[in-house]
Amino acid sequence: MKKKNLVSLGIAAAFFVLSVTGLLLYIKQKAEVIEMTHTVFGLLFVAVAIFHILNNWGSLKNYTKDKKEGTWKKEFFWIGGLLIVLLIAAMTEMLEPIAEFGQLFAPKKERKEQPGVLFHEKRIAGDSVNGQHVVFLIQREEASKMQISVNLADSTGKVTDSLVKPERG
Repeated sequence: MKKKNLVSLGIAAAFFVLSVTGLLLYIKQKAEVIEMTHTVFGLLFVAVAIFHILNNWGSLKNYTKDKKEGTWKKEFFWIGGLLIVLLIAAMTEMLEPIAEFGQLFAPKKERKEQPGVLFHEKRIAGDSVNGQHVVFLIQREEASKMQISVNLADSTGKVTDSLVKPERG
């Protein structure tokens, strides 16, 4: 059994699984089994890629430097520049629209209603507060008279602040 064949097939297999699970995560399929599979195969990919780099170190050096002139090749600067630009864009959230594009393909989750309580959710497209999307959740209990209250809630649904409270009396 050849070590190079084993490493190359390992990288190809890990890449295939990472591609599938990565696309599923991109379209917001956040099942635990998908996340776990993606993590395990990501670690496998890193481990096998290290062996691949070690096996092909000479070729990689040839890709970066010209043997005759001893200068760096243009391709090395192009890839390095692209890497830096993408890292800066990702860290400054310039790529957020691309990352959130997958949301269009995510399955719509239905809110479970409590008996006797009607909900209406209003999302404001493009608006955000400190980087968080603004969502208005309007709730009306059938048995009570009409009142309005405005509460701020965290992502778990826990009310953190009441902006407008209904009058009692």
